[in-house]
Amino acid sequence: MAQRTPIYARFLAVVAGIAGMALLVDAPPFALLIAFAGLGAVFGYVWPAPAWRWGLWTAMPLILTMLASVGLAGAPRPVDIVVILGVPLFACVGANGGAMKGEKRRAAAPEARSAAGEAQGAASEARDVAPE
Repeated sequence: MAQRTPIYARFLAVVAGIAGMALLVDAPPFALLIAFAGLGAVFGYVWPAPAWRWGLWTAMPLILTMLASVGLAGAPRPVDIVVILGVPLFACVGANGGAMKGEKRRAAAPEARSAAGEAQGAASEARDVAPE
């Protein structure tokens, strides 16, 4: 059963995107791509329901800033195009990968809990049956 993602999670994703953008302001484009892929993967892992859309939420502040910059400065440089196209792509791929890992973790959790419950029940039965 899919769990609903809290609305504050989207706000956190946008804030994390702003923080990532501020921290990596002078970083090379490859570092931006990897950082936003990791950021999307974290959100996808914690809240796997929106999957790849976490990449859009985290990359939105950077993309809007880059589009405004290109719009005000004139013609885009090649690095601007790489960032505008690459960051959402890498962020969405990372978010989808994190969501797949998160779903596997959630699917394995009930099995682990049931196995632990069975082991605890067996230990309890053994304790009740043991001669005094």
